[in-house]
Amino acid sequence: GPGGKSLAGSPGAKKLFSRADEAIIPQLGADTIDLAMLLKVVIGCAAAAGAADGACRNLLQAAGTRAIRCVGDMKADQLMLLTQGILPLGGTNPAVAALLGHWTQFLADPVGMAAKNRKPLSMPSADDIAQLAMLMSFAAPDQTQLFYIIGMRMQDMVGQLTNTGRASLDGAFPKGGGPNFPGKDQLLKLVAESK
Repeated sequence: GPGGKSLAGSPGAKKLFSRADEAIIPQLGADTIDLAMLLKVVIGCAAAAGAADGACRNLLQAAGTRAIRCVGDMKADQLMLLTQGILPLGGTNPAVAALLGHWTQFLADPVGMAAKNRKPLSMPSADDIAQLAMLMSFAAPDQTQLFYIIGMRMQDMVGQLTNTGRASLDGAFPKGGGPNFPGKDQLLKLVAESK
């Protein structure tokens, strides 16, 4: 548009988000909620939060906090959507911290987690785990334990990485840089050798 302003940053969009904020946040307290709808709210808000004012961020925070109550019911792809949506709130945000704690437990013992939640095992792909590493390297680079567990999982799945997953790992650890964790050098060596 004129002046290069994005739609999300326009006065109309800001007004819309502040109204959505007032309309949707009270509904997030309900005991039962449509998970797909909740994830759409998270993704829509995340896309606009960078450009819009605080209203959308408040809605993202509220939706993220509510979604954390459902993580045990989420399939791996839904968990990835939620992660992409709320990581921009930052690693110190309580909802993000809770989500990262869930990822740590889930990737450390996916079979045990599925049994505990009485759900079939839904394991993220190698590319998804690589994307998680990239997202985390930007939003929460100090999560050493989670990076360590991601590294251990990736070592078992290196052969399943596609070019997309390799690009994510390159983004997370450019030229061997990025967050440090035990086993990182071994992982990057395995990835390089499997090309």
